Amino acid sequence: MFSVLNGGIVIVARASEIDEKARTLSLRSASIINGSQTQGEVREFLSSGGDGDNTHIKFELIITDDDDLVADISIARNFQNDVKLLSIAGRKGELDELEEAMRLVHSEIRLQKSESQRPTETNDLLHTEKLLQVIAALLPPELWWKQGEYSKTYTYSAKATCLKDFRSIHDEAKQGSDTFAEVYQFYLDIAPHAWELYQNWKEHQGFQGTRLRSIDRNGKEIVEVPDGIIFPILAALAQFATKTKKGWRIQPPKELDDKELIAAAKRAYMEIAGSKPELMGKSRACYSALEQITSIYKRLLAK
Repeated sequence: MFSVLNGGIVIVARASEIDEKARTLSLRSASIINGSQTQGEVREFLSSGGDGDNTHIKFELIITDDDDLVADISIARNFQNDVKLLSIAGRKGELDELEEAMRLVHSEIRLQKSESQRPTETNDLLHTEKLLQVIAALLPPELWWKQGEYSKTYTYSAKATCLKDFRSIHDEAKQGSDTFAEVYQFYLDIAPHAWELYQNWKEHQGFQGTRLRSIDRNGKEIVEVPDGIIFPILAALAQFATKTKKGWRIQPPKELDDKELIAAAKRAYMEIAGSKPELMGKSRACYSALEQITSIYKRLLAK
């Protein structure tokens, strides 16, 4: 009954060769684009001693070397399984250049390109959507391309929006828009440094002694600072985005001590957000409080 109840497998390959005499079909660069769950069930059946010789699986074979067509087929055939934006971006190759930019500095890193992939402590996958949230928080005012007021509050919690934005920026840049080309270049240039900056603030030892209850500690050592506290800080640091000979960088002045930002973040956390990091991450007032400090330093440097 399996072949009647099961929808079968869709296979895409770059080329095929049939040996009529041996009754074999050889495929080049073949991959399953719909039917991975079926494949898993077949493997489990065979590993448990099932009779593979008397098992029949329907399959549809598509031969093409058109990368765009392969991506479109994969997306279309999987919409019945609710394909998410990350998988679509990954299959269309929209994350490839971002991954290459990351690997120029962090050669061991690979970007997560589908929801089925799970970044863990034991693999080298990085949360792509989190990276895009961090970069969006660091986007400077002069590169602001969205309609409406310059505001970064959405970057803390709207990961889907940050991914959609990146896809739009990528598409516009590839279609020849000079404005979006510069924004896209910012994403590529800043990606590895943005992730380093985020990781640094996640366990910044300058938070020792702040007595903020939401921070995870191991004794006195800071283990993890909540994103709700970090994102307003990152958004404030966007004031110091500078285009250098090596590309875009975040370059705070030496005069600005991290302790000053931490003290301001503590005040915003306690007085505006009521000691709730999830509120701080969404509060425009908290973002403004920190941006006031970096804006002052930026104006002083400009004089």
